[in-house]
Amino acid sequence: MKYCLIIISLLVTTVLQAVETYELRKYDMVSEEAAEQFDAWMRNDGIKVLKKSGAEKVGVFKPRTGEETPQQTRFVLAVYKDLSAIGENIRPSFISKSKNPKVEGFLDGTKKEPSYTRVDSSLLTAFPGFKHLKEPEGKGSKERFFELRIYESSSERMAAMKVDMFCGGGEIDIFNSVGLNSVFFGSARIAANFPQLTYMVVHEDQAASDAAWDGFKNAEGWQKLRQVEKYVGTVSHITKYYLVALPYSQIN
Repeated sequence: MKYCLIIISLLVTTVLQAVETYELRKYDMVSEEAAEQFDAWMRNDGIKVLKKSGAEKVGVFKPRTGEETPQQTRFVLAVYKDLSAIGENIRPSFISKSKNPKVEGFLDGTKKEPSYTRVDSSLLTAFPGFKHLKEPEGKGSKERFFELRIYESSSERMAAMKVDMFCGGGEIDIFNSVGLNSVFFGSARIAANFPQLTYMVVHEDQAASDAAWDGFKNAEGWQKLRQVEKYVGTVSHITKYYLVALPYSQIN
């Protein structure tokens, strides 16, 4: 009995220490019609395909109305319990014909009539200080939106120092104290703009976003942290996207 309890304790500890892996895809669709076809495929089959390949949860987003990013752009976030959970990429689902004309329209994109220009994909490992994605509470207001930020660094050392700034330096704690509701933080293993890190926060509306970021900029903790010599210059470029969850998204 004693040994069983020890084994159970070790298993629980292993689970708690597991660090999630994320795949983030950005689909540059060629038109609103193509985006509707993508939505039909993702809603009916795409999420199932990703879950069969090991994803525990899949979020699908589009740009908030009025943003510079084209409305037909789609972002897909697949959440895996760890790197080893990512299974074989299931291709037959892309080859099989669909009875749904919209789904078939997306799958059958050709050189002359493509559905999308390219798909950018990044593989991310959750931060040691934020190991698991935190879903937003409740259904949220109609004004709820997600802010996705990509921080590029000039070297892998600088990228590692920025992760340390978030975790060891306490930047995530400052986020929490001012109402920046974190969803996930991930350090890139593979990405087009490597080295980089990517994170997402959620806001109930624009007023909440403005108040949270103002609070962060003026927080005493942030004013001190940003002056720490080893953290200066860790970020060379920032890309921001303001997104809303699609109705069928599993993260909303």
